[in-house]
Amino acid sequence: MHLFAEFASKLAGAHSVRDLRTMYEECSKHQLEFIRRDCDRVFKNGERVIEGASNLFRTRPLS
Repeated sequence: MHLFAEFASKLAGAHSVRDLRTMYEECSKHQLEFIRRDCDRVFKNGERVIEGASNLFRTRPLS
C-alpha cells in the first residue's frame, strides 16, 4: 500500500513526459529494491528453517 501511495503522489507531481519517465524509472528501481529485500529475508528464514530441521535429524552419540 505504501508503494502505491508513493507512486500516486509522484504521478500527481509529474508535469511533463520527461517527469513521467523519470518517475517511472525511480519507482521501478524502488520496487526492485523492495523485492530484493523481501527475497533476502525469505532466503535467510529458509536457511534458518533448514538448519533447524537438520539439527533435529542429526544423530547424537548415545551416552
